[in-house]
Amino acid sequence: MSQLEINVATHAGPEASAVKLRRRLSGDLDDIMLMSLRKEPLRRYPSVEQFAEDIRRHLDGLPVTARPDSWKYRAGKFVSRHRLGVAATVLVLIAVLGGVAATVREARIAAVNERRAERRFNDVRKLANSLMFEIHDAIRDLPGSTSARRLLVTRALEYLDSLSEQSKGDVSLQKELASAYERVGDVLGYPYGANLGDSAGALRSYRKALAIREPMIRVAANGSAQDLQLQRDLVGNYIRVAQVQETAGNFPAALEALGKALPFAQKVAEGSTDPVLADQYAGTYYFTAIVQSKMGDSGAALEDYQRAAAIREPALQANPGNFTLRTHLAADFSGIAACSAGKHDLHHATEMQVRATSILEEVSAAHPQNASLREYLGEALNRLASKTMDWIVKQR
Repeated sequence: MSQLEINVATHAGPEASAVKLRRRLSGDLDDIMLMSLRKEPLRRYPSVEQFAEDIRRHLDGLPVTARPDSWKYRAGKFVSRHRLGVAATVLVLIAVLGGVAATVREARIAAVNERRAERRFNDVRKLANSLMFEIHDAIRDLPGSTSARRLLVTRALEYLDSLSEQSKGDVSLQKELASAYERVGDVLGYPYGANLGDSAGALRSYRKALAIREPMIRVAANGSAQDLQLQRDLVGNYIRVAQVQETAGNFPAALEALGKALPFAQKVAEGSTDPVLADQYAGTYYFTAIVQSKMGDSGAALEDYQRAAAIREPALQANPGNFTLRTHLAADFSGIAACSAGKHDLHHATEMQVRATSILEEVSAAHPQNASLREYLGEALNRLASKTMDWIVKQR
């Protein structure tokens, strides 16, 4: 063994076997020895110091000048010098890549589950609307359908309550839910239409609609068309609550609901030529007057009937063909007549009842098939006859 081999073996340590030694002597050492033995002086090491430096670099695991340089060669030397660090880095990279792969897989699974949940959610949403706006309406007028309608409403409420829990942040769905709850309330116990006679259930459903709309109003108070529609819906919601409370005899609660409706109704109607908004604004005063009259406060009731008429009359002049405004204005006049009679002002009472009757005669003639109008007209004629007789008696 040459002195170089002995030095290399000594540097390698006592554990170096013949196989390990042969492995260490291959590679860089082969290139170093070949470069030192080249015949051409210009291709050999220029000096002993450079020769010794290459051997030292080899022993230190550094790249040597005797070997052609490349990124792969340098990388291999770096790895051999930092085996533990590189191994740890590789393990960390494997762990990170594994984590990323697991995250991507979970994200894909979550996306699939979200799409599946969204399809189910939309199916439930569609079914709830179908129960209330299609199937119920189709059987509403069938003889003996009350129990079936009640079952439909019960199932619809179950679906709506399920949807309500998942509707947070979805404004369009929340508006749809509020409308559906209001519709359920109408079917259960709206006192001015055909219903199932469940006033308590109607009130619960109306309040669920309010629980959705009131927070939305606080958030969306920007005066946009969308916000105005929301305020209009809220007014109608309050009025329905008041009507149920009034029918149940809870007059303070009815007045409280109407008091909440009034500022929104006024804000939406002012500056608008929309007859529907004017009629709703007047309606808050009209229904307030009804409650006040039942509470025995005929003076306050008279003022609110007059306020309602003062809103509807100019709206009717701007929209002379509006059927709803005309019939509701007749109701305002009838209310004024009743309160005036209560105050013993029979002349004014008769005058206002004549105006109410005249309007109902006109609209009833224009809609001869409308049984409700004929009923209203009959009631108006009876009131007119009664007030006329009272006025005649008073004149005597």
